[in-house]
Amino acid sequence: MSGTGYASNFAAYIEKYIQFKCSIGYSESSYRRRMGQFDRFCAQNFPDAETVSEEVVLAWYRLQGGESENNRTQRMVALKSLLDYLNASGIGAYAIPEGCIGKLKPYMPYLYSAKELECFFHGADTLPASPLSKQRHLIAPVVFRMHFCCGLRPPPENSRTAPQGGGTCRAVHKKSVSQGIS
Repeated sequence: MSGTGYASNFAAYIEKYIQFKCSIGYSESSYRRRMGQFDRFCAQNFPDAETVSEEVVLAWYRLQGGESENNRTQRMVALKSLLDYLNASGIGAYAIPEGCIGKLKPYMPYLYSAKELECFFHGADTLPASPLSKQRHLIAPVVFRMHFCCGLRPPPENSRTAPQGGGTCRAVHKKSVSQGIS
């Protein structure tokens, strides 16, 4: 095992790949997660592999328990980037042919029926008072309506702000398309 927590025979290559991606401005966190998944997979299923062969790639390509097509596509895009780096560095690795990975499929949101919405808001409106949270029964209906009607989401823990004077909520930090909303 390397000092970075990677355990497969590709640990040093993965670390150099992540350093390279960071040096050209990419975020380290997303690469570490995907490369960590691939490393654990290789350590468990191909502990003696010297190169990332077609056999390794095809095994990694298989859907994993309960996984969506989009998740597999994201895994394969990350692996293709690693393999391209290895091949460009002169380290032999299987090259995934162009067009084999596919494209992400758009997420289809669930649309609530009128009856489901009626039941949901009735539940929020009739929430009993709780000794653990004395204002829960007052706040929950408002919060649920804000989320549903305005498309607001709970903010990350580090960006919460107190309500402004006059009962007005102010969105201080907004997400953009590049940060995961569309």
